[in-house]
This record gives sequence, structure tokens and C-alpha cells, in this order.
Amino acid sequence: MDVSKFVKRINDRSSFNQWLGIEVVEVAVGSVSLKIQWREDFGQYSGHLHAGIIGTMIDTACGFSGLTVTTSKFLASNFSVNFLRPAIGDSF
Repeated sequence: MDVSKFVKRINDRSSFNQWLGIEVVEVAVGSVSLKIQWREDFGQYSGHLHAGIIGTMIDTACGFSGLTVTTSKFLASNFSVNFLRPAIGDSF
């Protein structure tokens, strides 16, 4: 199975990813692009995209990128994000 189909299959089997509506847009060796559509329940108190969803997208993209270069099982042990401005839009 090619790596793109494999990553998409993993995404399709993840209940959480399906609830979020994560779409695998592009897969290359060491790189994955994901997308979600804005929903009102993704907003935080001021209406911007909740940072938890941004963190989920980062973690998922990194994990899927790892799947393109190794067959070993792995988990993120740590990551941090410095936010520059609120996420505003129809898709992310």
C-alpha cells in the first residue's frame, strides 16, 4: 500500500479525527498537510479557533509525517506552540 493511502486509512479509522473532520490533503515523505472546516463548537470564549484543536492538528500532522518515514510505533513525548495571533477563517 502506498504511504498516502496508509495515512488516509489511519485517519479514517480514528474516531476523534473523524469527529473533528480532519481531512488529509497531501502526503509526501516526511510531510503531511491536513485541513478542517470551521464549526461553531470549535470556538473558544471569544469565537476564535480553540488552541486545543490547533494542538491536535499539530500533533496529528507530526504523527502522520512520521508514518511516512518509519514503520516503527512512536508517540509524541513533548511539543510546544507559540501562538502569534488568533486563528480566524472557514478552514484551517
